[in-house]
Order: sequence, then C-alpha cells, then structure tokens
Amino acid sequence: MSASKPQPHSEDPQAAFFKVEIALSSTFADIAETNLKNRNTEAANGAIAKAQQGLKTILDYLKDPKHSRHLNDQDRKRVEDEAGQLQGRVTNLAAQIRDFTA
Repeated sequence: MSASKPQPHSEDPQAAFFKVEIALSSTFADIAETNLKNRNTEAANGAIAKAQQGLKTILDYLKDPKHSRHLNDQDRKRVEDEAGQLQGRVTNLAAQIRDFTA
C-alpha cells in the first residue's frame, strides 16, 4: 500500500491571507479572554490590542481594491461575516476589561 500524496493547495493566496489574519486575531481574543478570567487585565488589554490591530488590517485590506479584487464574492462575504463576528467579540471583551478595571 502506498502513501497518498498530499493534494496541492488550491486556495487563493488572498483568501488564505484573510483566513490566517482572522484566525490570528481570534487567537488573541482567546488569550484576552483567558487573561481576563485570570484577572490579568494588563495582559488582556495587550491581547485585545493585537486582536483589534488584526481586525483593522483585515478591514483595511477589504477596502483596498488592490487586495480585495482577488477575492470572489463568496470569499469576500465569508471574510466580512467572520470579521464582523470577531469584531463583536473583541468589542465585548474590551468592555468587560474596562468594567473589570473600573
């Protein structure tokens, strides 16, 4: 029995970039949430700032035709939806951090 060869990765590089940026920003939101649960608001603030920067990058690239023109309608909709959900989560976490430190 022979091992199957890995299939070539056919995802568009621009779509892959957005997928990675969303995943990275989501990871920073996870880190912020964990730090908040551990009452480490300084670290939570740092992680939230990184998640917000990632979201800003995503939104800036979506607005820039040089980058966004490479996305098909389905990928663009997916990125917009995922970024919107993540933005809501990050905004909520930032509010929780502010409430905790108030």
